[in-house]
Amino acid sequence: MNLPAVWEKQIVSVDPMGCVILYAEQECRGLRRRLERWSWGSSNLKDISFDNMITSLSPCPVVKKMVIPTDDEL
Repeated sequence: MNLPAVWEKQIVSVDPMGCVILYAEQECRGLRRRLERWSWGSSNLKDISFDNMITSLSPCPVVKKMVIPTDDEL
């Protein structure tokens, strides 16, 4: 999702409710940072060298855990 033009490159902190990927270019391209709730740098993006850089964002991809079947399921 692209940010509204008035927000582009203006954000200095975020409070992700889950996992989010922040991008320095529109259309979720370019330099990026992944943040999770309470992760280092979310309250001050300067700590991760990403303050005033965000132009788009996306949720983190869902990774399914591999389940190994039991002998009964084979």
